[in-house]
Amino acid sequence: GQAPYEAIWGNGATGLTVSGLTAGTYAVTLTDGNGCAVSDSVVVSEPEALTCSAQVIQPVSTHGGSDGIAGGTAAGGVAPYTYLWSNGDEGPTADSLSAGQWHLTVTDANGCLCTTTVDMPQPASLGDFVWNDQNENGIQDSGEPGLPDVEITLEGTTSGGVEVNLTTQTDAEGRYRFNALQPGLYRLRFAPPDQYGFTIPNAANDQVDSDVDPATGMTETIAVLDGQENLTVDAGFFALDEPVTLGDFVWLDANRNGLQDSSETGIPGVVVRLLRMPGGSVQATTTTDFLGKYHFQNVPPGDYAIEFLGGSLPTGYVFTTPDAGADDALDSDVDPALGRIPTFTVVGYSPDDLTLDAGAYPACDNVTSGGQVGFSEQLCGMGADPAEIIELVPPMGGFGALEFQWLQSDIPVFNGPGDPNWAPIPGATQATYDPGPLNQTTYYIRCVRREGCTEFAGESNIVEKEIVELPLALIEQAPGNLCDGEPGTFKAANAGAGASYHWDFGSGTPSTADTRIVTGVSWSQPGTHVVTLTVTRFGCSQNTTALLDVNDCLAPLLRIEPFSATLEGAQVALRWQTGPAPEGTLFAVQRSEDGQAFHTIGMLSTASESEEGYAFRDTNPLKGLSWYRIGFQLPDGRSGHSEPRSVFFQPPGMPDFYFYPNPVGNHGRLDILNPLEEPLEVLLINGFGKQLRKWFVPAGASALEMDLSKWPQGVYYLQILAPGRRPLVQKV
Repeated sequence: GQAPYEAIWGNGATGLTVSGLTAGTYAVTLTDGNGCAVSDSVVVSEPEALTCSAQVIQPVSTHGGSDGIAGGTAAGGVAPYTYLWSNGDEGPTADSLSAGQWHLTVTDANGCLCTTTVDMPQPASLGDFVWNDQNENGIQDSGEPGLPDVEITLEGTTSGGVEVNLTTQTDAEGRYRFNALQPGLYRLRFAPPDQYGFTIPNAANDQVDSDVDPATGMTETIAVLDGQENLTVDAGFFALDEPVTLGDFVWLDANRNGLQDSSETGIPGVVVRLLRMPGGSVQATTTTDFLGKYHFQNVPPGDYAIEFLGGSLPTGYVFTTPDAGADDALDSDVDPALGRIPTFTVVGYSPDDLTLDAGAYPACDNVTSGGQVGFSEQLCGMGADPAEIIELVPPMGGFGALEFQWLQSDIPVFNGPGDPNWAPIPGATQATYDPGPLNQTTYYIRCVRREGCTEFAGESNIVEKEIVELPLALIEQAPGNLCDGEPGTFKAANAGAGASYHWDFGSGTPSTADTRIVTGVSWSQPGTHVVTLTVTRFGCSQNTTALLDVNDCLAPLLRIEPFSATLEGAQVALRWQTGPAPEGTLFAVQRSEDGQAFHTIGMLSTASESEEGYAFRDTNPLKGLSWYRIGFQLPDGRSGHSEPRSVFFQPPGMPDFYFYPNPVGNHGRLDILNPLEEPLEVLLINGFGKQLRKWFVPAGASALEMDLSKWPQGVYYLQILAPGRRPLVQKV
């Protein structure tokens, strides 16, 4: 070809050479000066990517040490490789490493870089001090030396489930350490040197006390965490002498469980004797101090028993149950029958034995209160079955199982144990008692004592099961027959004070009534009707019935309508009209306090009729709510009355609360003339000042209907408590 030449590459580059290419195939077209062209292609290759990694070759052997070794490897790229560690070491390995993270950078022949890290773990360790507790106080005091060559064994399991059993010895200063521990749960066992005993454990904080249980020579289980250094596991020993000290505690076992509970105190003044066995010769005598402690010191080897003189115990005390627990330091060791700790052997050069204890308690720790039982009740008629008498408040005081005895009487006064008016009930020895059917009023009381006591020191309240006679239920007056629509009068016999009456007239008008005398009862449907009277007195009820024939008499009734009762000033104006009224018809203006019992306050005849009808004015109306109606009597003797109308009269100075009727029977009503925005309370109080009943009246209410039938006749007081007002008291 002919120069010059022009090259165009497939990636758009021009020129005879091109650089900065990645791996791949590249096409090129070469054109000479004559325009002749030729094409070709070339393949550009690349080595594998450079990779690297680092591993722990040798971990750090001690907590805080720096003898770890790590190694690095490289692959890919173009050899040879160079290595640079973050601690400055060069080459595939780095040494003298402490715990932590170390970085490695690898560079290949092309200058490509790869970085990686390796974590050098911090080993856990456990230690550290075994010492001679010269003053035996369980604390590492200044100047107390360490004990060398004491063997310690570590036992346990790693968190991975691998069992571990390692042994070491203390150094010349009494120090020890287990290094390179994996996380897990471990215990340490300390082998005591000859003629040494373990000191008191846990006498202070973990830095300066002993952590070894003298009974086992081992620590509690210790949780070792990853990388943790625990240098607080120490063991104290003290040198043993040939004689030993014996003791140490006589205590009041208040809950009688045979164990020295934290709240139980010592018994001072108890005489304790050390006896040489066999034979029982007295070697020493001492007395418990104000804390209940005693000691016999410098006791030589041999067989002994310890005797606690029962006569020196508080009066009435006995020894508690021996060997009640697994910990001999917290139970009682005295045989209650002998009053002594059985024979035991003292071995020379052994630890002092301060576990020889005696517990005692009062044989009779009686109740201080008999508790309360309930409930009293009224039962209707002989043969009634009362409810079970249950425990309301348990007996208090003393200790031990409770023993019960129920008594009964027909007299409501108990004069204490031995009262001849009260008899024990055979078999009634439980906390509750269920009497059978009764024919007379009976009183019950529960006596109680603690196990081991001879006297019933506690009595409950008296429970009364009162038999109430059924009330008299007799209809004294009732019409034998009536015309349809004709009013009739029904009268019940007087059943005595406190009796209430309920009439059921079936389809009559009204259908029911709650007064002894009921007037104006009528039926619209002819036929035979049943009237039922139920009388209730002192919570007991009895009923009777009467039959009434209602006939279709076709006799018209006198209609009184319209009829109005209006308060005008301090008077009530009554106005009414009637249909055609026979000459000589009489009208009775009647008034009632409760809407049930009406009394005549005025009479008119047909001669009083005006163009507007009839009118009457009550110039002395009742205070509070009252009802008016117009009664009539036709010339032929038939009578009837209008529907009632109510009027409320509040003269000036009358309080906002008005109770009526007063005197009251079974039911009363409290009118609230100005309803309040907050609720109020109404209390019923007897003449002795005792609260009998409380009613809650909701906000906005205008009246409170009060059922007073359960209380006998007498004088009571209503106390009205309204927010922001002085209490109002009204005699009833």
